[in-house]
Amino acid sequence: MTIKLEKLVSASKIKSDATIIFDMNRTLILGPSDTGKSYIRDCLWYLLGGKDIPKNIPENASYDTLFLQINFNNKSYTIKKSLKNDSLTELYQANISSIDEKNKINQDIGSFLVECSGAKDKIILRSKSKNGPINGSDLRHWFLLSQPGMISEHPTYGTSTERTQRKASFYTFLTGLDDSDMVLDQSAKEKTKIKTSLDLIKKRLITLKENLPDDFNQEEVNNSLIKLDRTLDELSNARNAKTQELKNIRIDLSKVITLLNENQSKLIYAEAMLSRLKLLNQKYENDLDRLNTIDSSLAIFNNLEPQACVLCGSISNKYNEQLSELDIIKQRNAIAVESKKIKLLKQGLLDSIKIEEEIVEYHTMQVKELDERLIFIRKQEEDVLSSKDDEISFDIKELALKRTEYSLLLNTNSEIQKLVKEHDNFNSLIKAKSSPITRELGVEFENINILIRSILHSWGFEYIESIQLDIMECDIRIDGRARLSYGAGLRSIFLAALAIGFLSYSIDNSHPNLGCLIIDSPLKAYGEAKNSSDVTVPVTTVRNSFYEWLSNWKGNGQLIVLENEPVNENIYAQLKPIQFTGTLGLGRYGFYPK
Repeated sequence: MTIKLEKLVSASKIKSDATIIFDMNRTLILGPSDTGKSYIRDCLWYLLGGKDIPKNIPENASYDTLFLQINFNNKSYTIKKSLKNDSLTELYQANISSIDEKNKINQDIGSFLVECSGAKDKIILRSKSKNGPINGSDLRHWFLLSQPGMISEHPTYGTSTERTQRKASFYTFLTGLDDSDMVLDQSAKEKTKIKTSLDLIKKRLITLKENLPDDFNQEEVNNSLIKLDRTLDELSNARNAKTQELKNIRIDLSKVITLLNENQSKLIYAEAMLSRLKLLNQKYENDLDRLNTIDSSLAIFNNLEPQACVLCGSISNKYNEQLSELDIIKQRNAIAVESKKIKLLKQGLLDSIKIEEEIVEYHTMQVKELDERLIFIRKQEEDVLSSKDDEISFDIKELALKRTEYSLLLNTNSEIQKLVKEHDNFNSLIKAKSSPITRELGVEFENINILIRSILHSWGFEYIESIQLDIMECDIRIDGRARLSYGAGLRSIFLAALAIGFLSYSIDNSHPNLGCLIIDSPLKAYGEAKNSSDVTVPVTTVRNSFYEWLSNWKGNGQLIVLENEPVNENIYAQLKPIQFTGTLGLGRYGFYPK
């Protein structure tokens, strides 16, 4: 999963496009200074996510848009950026001539390139206290080499602010490993936070210790609290037992009152009923007396002789005429029938009276017994309420206050112990000196040393016996000597060999990488070397060997070389370089027409 550059175009509305078509294997862009070679590298840097707009030169005055067509997974993509505003960036899945809104991709160029490189999930250190994913800047740094960078006396990883991140990305591109398991140091912010927490803990500890007696003994206080809790439990159990006893008494009391009320109601009802029955019986008695009196009167009346009036002495038979003997008999018979009927009713009534008297007697006895029971239960209730806890004579309020005091002491001591542990933990987090970042290469990485040495041998430096990759410096040592200790010409040549070996090894082992390598002027400084000690192999030999090697390049990666040094006629036809003449009227003047 890597990209290859297909075409670079700088477009103008009034002039012909400036176009570079890249070979999918290797491309040499050849020409003298000030013809736009380094400008091409700057355009590629800008198009591949860089923020620095290529510098203004007279030739690009009417050009406003850059296009870069790349190939990824056998599909063409186009990056479009304004030469006037770096925020105007667009990405399309199409070649330059076919871009439109339908094939536009809404994705940041850097994240797109990271995905293409296979480094999407790789996490690297950005500093000793921070990590994050590989980004487009890492890819540009290691795979787009500038002319000043080729001869620089500074480390390959750049400035001190970039050092940690660049070293980490170099390691990932080379080995396929990342820093996801790396233990991070605390950041300055985290350290300040820890120190602040320590200060707060110390202040809190001082306050807590002031609240704890000097003679505090945790075991003694704990034992006292256990005894106190036992006493409170006994008190509570006694109170609960008393409460339960009182509850049971009141349940009985409620039942007795309910039964008493029921029996009193029934007694009142029975007494009322008995009173009415006795009244009815008295009526029956009166009726019988009345009937007997009438019957006796009729019997007497019927046998009376006529009598003379005491006033006038006359005798009258008027009553005898009005009341015959037969009538008297009928009346007496009727009285007899009525008396019999009343006697029968009275007999039944007497039975009812007897039953009702028994009911009254029963409920009277029940009420009496329940009254006595009620008096007894109320006496029990009174005794329970007035009784005192003779067995436990402690003041519950005092015990509760004492328990609170013991609990506070134990809680204070517990918090002190907890804070002491936190204090120790925070102290352990503060490191007097951060641990150095160490990365090592096993013997399996000896192949890249061999690869770089073979490249340098192909370029004419056959005297070199050993190459040692220094992973911590992201550089190489040549026969035990650091690359940066050489002159500008050799620094440039050796860095080119490192970069090519780095790309080739990464691709061959399916590690994350951009897939293409742009090198600006690897031979120029060597060809212009003024110090004879810096020219260990004749310039012509190195130049011809380099170009011959480049013409035969069959590696997996795409090489793009920008160079001033001329090419031997025998190799020129095979290399087919893009030639800038720098001379008006002779071939292609430079990147831009003039």
